[in-house]
Amino acid sequence: MTESRSYAYYEYLDNIADRLSYGENQPERKAFYKLLAEACQQRGHDLKSLDELANIFEDKLKPAKDCPDEEFPYLGLDGIEPNTGRATFTKMLGKDVVSVSKRFYRGNIVFADLRPYLNKVHLVQIETGIGSGELFTIKPKEELVISGYLLRYLLSNLTLAQTKWILTGCSFPRLNSEDFRHLKVVCPDKVKQKQVLDRIEPLEAEVQQKRKDINQLIDNCRNLILKKLNIKMPSPAIFLPTIYDFYLDWVERNAERLDFVFHHPWMDEIRKLLASIKTVSLGELIEPQIEYGITESGREIGNTPFINIGNLCLDGRLRTKDIGYIDYEEDSKLVHQGDILMSRSRLVGISSLVSEKEDGYSFGSYILRLRVKKEIGVPSVYIVNFLNSDLGQGQVRMLESGAFGKNINTKQVKAIRIPLTQPDEIDNIVNEIRQTWDKLDEQDKEEETIENRAREEFAKMLLGIGSFWS
Repeated sequence: MTESRSYAYYEYLDNIADRLSYGENQPERKAFYKLLAEACQQRGHDLKSLDELANIFEDKLKPAKDCPDEEFPYLGLDGIEPNTGRATFTKMLGKDVVSVSKRFYRGNIVFADLRPYLNKVHLVQIETGIGSGELFTIKPKEELVISGYLLRYLLSNLTLAQTKWILTGCSFPRLNSEDFRHLKVVCPDKVKQKQVLDRIEPLEAEVQQKRKDINQLIDNCRNLILKKLNIKMPSPAIFLPTIYDFYLDWVERNAERLDFVFHHPWMDEIRKLLASIKTVSLGELIEPQIEYGITESGREIGNTPFINIGNLCLDGRLRTKDIGYIDYEEDSKLVHQGDILMSRSRLVGISSLVSEKEDGYSFGSYILRLRVKKEIGVPSVYIVNFLNSDLGQGQVRMLESGAFGKNINTKQVKAIRIPLTQPDEIDNIVNEIRQTWDKLDEQDKEEETIENRAREEFAKMLLGIGSFWS
């Protein structure tokens, strides 16, 4: 639960240049711009608007209509990591992208206009791709600014301090295009820009190594049950639709469901594997009622923390650092310790456990809430870990459905098979999972510390200060 600070101020109309806006004329914002201007003057840097340093363009298309059979690397907002500049593309056919998209090219920078405080910015390294219509696309002017420098500036607290007061919209706060164009960028000469990059890149390399170690620990953790029960996945361990471009099958086998993935030869291997081990359906382990979440979007303020798909993690924990809030008090859509949350759409099948610290949070409509039967005696931790394993995710890929974006329904969820073993062995596995989660919590904090050092060093090299925005 959060409390928003009340803030009142006054300003004379003669001092308002062109926009009668609470955020635009907010005293903290004005003080920040004064600080930027004075620091730039003292250190001999230029202070330019973003549109002076980059061409801001919109190459829009409707893939489903304009190029339905063309395959694209697609970048959604979920594919861009907060704060890091890293992004993951998904290969998609044009016909599967029903919304308006934006095209971008190598060397362009994309910036998420929706909830920009999440710091989702990426320097494009592939030749060309398309992405969400919620992205600003810019081409840095190479004669004035190094692309890597501009990327880091847009990721920095120097940018966050500017966007904080000028977002529009309540449920979906965003930065409008005019405010984006007028973002102020501290722009030293390119020699100094290179010096800044040379100083912070070792810190970024340290962050990347830490993230690599964390991801390896996550991968080992989520497949712990498979390792302990000696369950061997077929090769490859993760389903790839491109294993076969086509295959032959008998029509009699397809009576239940005419679906390319469901009857895929790799899925036959999964079915054989499940038949060879002792399993029970998930439906036997959980309460009959699976609850859908609230059709809402988290905001910066509210009386109840709101879990969205982005807060679910494949390691089974809930990541709530950037949690949103809603105004909600009824118990029916609140989660409690031991509940399992599973994404039912978009990134289908990711499952997380509700711990004591998230007890009483609310959850979004793209999430299903599962509750384990008390009399069963199988810990929620064990079930969550298996659901996120390669075999659990393989079953999700088999069972999910949908042409334009995948979904999984409650009947399909209950059909997932869970391997069981002796109670004492399950307890040992659960203890090891919890120990790994403790290690992950520690390493997350270490990674955040290094990231903060890089941010402060960036500001110090430009302005001589670093902690003003912490």
